[in-house]
Amino acid sequence: MADLEPHPKVGQPGPVDTATGVASRIHETLRRPFTLYGTEFFITASLGVSLFPDPAEDARTLLKQADAAMYRAKQRAPGGTLLFPSGGEGGEDTASLATTLRAAVDRQDWALQYQPIVDLDTGKVVGAEALVRLRQPDGRLIPASDFIPLAEETGAIADIGDWVIASLLRQAAEWSARGLKLALSFNLSARQLWQPGALPTLLGKVSAAGVDPGSLIVEIAESTITRDPDRAQRALDQMSAAGLRLAIDDFGTGYLSLSRLRNLPVDVLKIDRRFIRNLPEDSDAASMVKAAVGLAASLSMQPLAEGIERPEQRNYLLGLKCRLGQGYLFGLPTLPEDLARFAVEEGFAPLPRR
Repeated sequence: MADLEPHPKVGQPGPVDTATGVASRIHETLRRPFTLYGTEFFITASLGVSLFPDPAEDARTLLKQADAAMYRAKQRAPGGTLLFPSGGEGGEDTASLATTLRAAVDRQDWALQYQPIVDLDTGKVVGAEALVRLRQPDGRLIPASDFIPLAEETGAIADIGDWVIASLLRQAAEWSARGLKLALSFNLSARQLWQPGALPTLLGKVSAAGVDPGSLIVEIAESTITRDPDRAQRALDQMSAAGLRLAIDDFGTGYLSLSRLRNLPVDVLKIDRRFIRNLPEDSDAASMVKAAVGLAASLSMQPLAEGIERPEQRNYLLGLKCRLGQGYLFGLPTLPEDLARFAVEEGFAPLPRR
């Protein structure tokens, strides 16, 4: 929401005092609870302020600078106010990305790339992870790590997630019809997971697409599960009962308790790339990975190592009996037709079940 205030007249408080006064009144109003269906809710607002004609020289710049300051306020002082240029370096980049993100949602300017998941022993392709990209007007693709946090913050993640699922299901049906039987994995964010009606909608889409739910792997970040373990348990139980396979993403970063983990209907445990990066030289990382692989095996889960870039990492993981992996050693995220060609050339096989 934007609020445009007139320049103060002679004898009135200056522009900065006027703007901060308006911001203070907004914050004061929001301190009072809002009642909705008999329940009280408390909300806050992060505000960004810019001034005309200095530093902004036109309406577009005024809005852009205020937007930049607002995003910086969210990062530095949630629920507070920042005046541009105190928004700081990087604020304008965030505002620019937010504008690009909003336009992409309207035009569905997305692309899916697929990174192969391989059997580390045979080299055969057993699946692929779908990774969403934001397509810029010049054709360049922005990786998910650059815009997903902002999409989560702004709520755009729901629209992006719907597009990803629809596109992935079409691709899964096409490959299956061609005899290319690959397990396809995709991420389900916390916002998507908790959205009312999200799971029945997901299961309905899978059924309507005619895709075998057992050929799909839903990845849930470990941090999402630890945020609300009981709620996550119910959601994962529901998806597992419908035949979907489940993976815990970024394992080792979210402090998930062992007692909770053993009760989750999880098929794949994805070991975070930060533990793989310095294998096998880093003894601490090696110990962590060895423990994670052993834990997965004891719980009848498939350990999958992310971020494999060197042959010695692959060999070390094979020595631990970790059979699944993905990373630049096997292939970069690529377009669907390139992934299909790679799978045919290298050979493909079913992903083992737990």
